[in-house]
Amino acid sequence: MTDPQCTETPPELIAAVEARFGEIHMDLCASRPNVCQFYIDESRDSLSLDWKAEYDTKSEPFGARFAWCNPPYGNQAPFLAKLAERKIPALALIPYDSGTKHWQQYVRGIARVEVLLSRVQFVGHNAGFPKPVALCVYEPGVNGAEGGSWDWRGTRR
Repeated sequence: MTDPQCTETPPELIAAVEARFGEIHMDLCASRPNVCQFYIDESRDSLSLDWKAEYDTKSEPFGARFAWCNPPYGNQAPFLAKLAERKIPALALIPYDSGTKHWQQYVRGIARVEVLLSRVQFVGHNAGFPKPVALCVYEPGVNGAEGGSWDWRGTRR
């Protein structure tokens, strides 16, 4: 059985995200290379790194707009706290759970939130994730808004 906390993003969702937001060049929370060329995995301890320095080094020459973060769902808070600093433009894929403390502190009013209308079936899992999932858009100097939705399965490149 696949670890329920390991929610590797399916390639079709990444394709839809890139069609809508532009190419992603850095994955802030990778279990292995799967989203893009530049990634930070557990061996580099993402939370201890300066994400802005990593982003500036890896993304600017390529013109990529966003970093990607699909954190372990059992340990979202420290990743969301770092994203909430809005030092880099980033997209976070997390369960839509607006009643949690970490949502109140690090998402509401900070990130633009789009609830995904179609269930996401993560790589290695036999069924769709049992809760709604949200794409949180963090951008420097931009305050968030909640309430949007996105039918990502209808997005084509």
